[in-house]
Amino acid sequence: MNIPYQIASIYWDPPREAVTIPLINHPVFWYGILFVSGFILAYFLINPLLARFLIQISQISLLDIQQWPLLIEELRTSSSPLVLSIKKQFSSLIQQQLNQKAPPSPTPELQQGIIDGLNRFLRSNSTSRNELTQALPGGLASAKQTAYLLTDRLCWFAVIGTVVGARLGEVFFYSWPYFREHPMEIFKVWNGGLASHGGVLGVMLAFYLYTKIIQRSIPQLSFLRLLDYVAVPTALVSCFIRLGNFMNQEIIGTPTTLPWGVVFGHPADHVTSIPRHPVQLYEAVAYFITFIILWWMWKKRPVAEKPGALIGTMFICIFGSRFILEFLKSTQESPFTEIFHLQIGQVLSIPFILLGLFLFLKSKMFFLHTQKT
Repeated sequence: MNIPYQIASIYWDPPREAVTIPLINHPVFWYGILFVSGFILAYFLINPLLARFLIQISQISLLDIQQWPLLIEELRTSSSPLVLSIKKQFSSLIQQQLNQKAPPSPTPELQQGIIDGLNRFLRSNSTSRNELTQALPGGLASAKQTAYLLTDRLCWFAVIGTVVGARLGEVFFYSWPYFREHPMEIFKVWNGGLASHGGVLGVMLAFYLYTKIIQRSIPQLSFLRLLDYVAVPTALVSCFIRLGNFMNQEIIGTPTTLPWGVVFGHPADHVTSIPRHPVQLYEAVAYFITFIILWWMWKKRPVAEKPGALIGTMFICIFGSRFILEFLKSTQESPFTEIFHLQIGQVLSIPFILLGLFLFLKSKMFFLHTQKT
């Protein structure tokens, strides 16, 4: 006896609008809520990663100074043994300036002299950065406070790079014939349509620019090391984006007779409403598992010290699972489909998988080399 698909499967047709903002009567879509929620969680996840990095490098920069007048006053007036030891690391010229009345705005030479002295003290003593922060609490920021500053700036680069890159990826990789005829639709990101491959390229470019700016103050924060840190929350953001795709009824799977097949009431690409693989949820689960793996790797200190290990693992897991699950997605028309007999998502995933393997193997060789020396 055949069971009707309406009974054997799950019918899914939620409203795409979560709420409507009063007064301005503007709808807020579930896709946007999930997208933003992922970035908010990523903000709080990346902060401890950057804080531990700052503690490990044990270096003070201009970004660590909260208030110059207060820091100078603490150096001038404090009689604690630790501060007195710090002052011995300053040049005679800097010591003379500190003994004078504190200027309202210290000169760049005085600022650099103080920072150099603080770093000489950290290098020549067993004192930790946390102890130094406690000795100069008003003028010197803790590693956690500086990490929040770095994260604030990083988030702007991440959001802009992700949205612009993902949207342009959708436009040029997947839907150029449509957007060529409707160019104004490119700006309507809230309607969905963000390509993960374009998002990765866009955010990597944004992070490269961010690294070049931050390295003026923290030269140890290389582009590859930054990618390692952002890889952990990126997997979680990807999970939330796929949940948004599920709410939007886009990226539809192939037909299935499995009991968990989903009948989409109003699919975005107007395919037939029959039971289909909820491939968006498959990917969301795969990305969440990737996040758990990366978080576990980061908690193990030796792994976190290998440049490229985390970002390489992310590329392998995210795009490897993406390549496999593309077989369960409805065919998306593209020149790549005819040339390679693969989905365009699979073709675009291959370079990232290879890059991930390269980075992971390179990090492993780096770790083995450092262990020997």
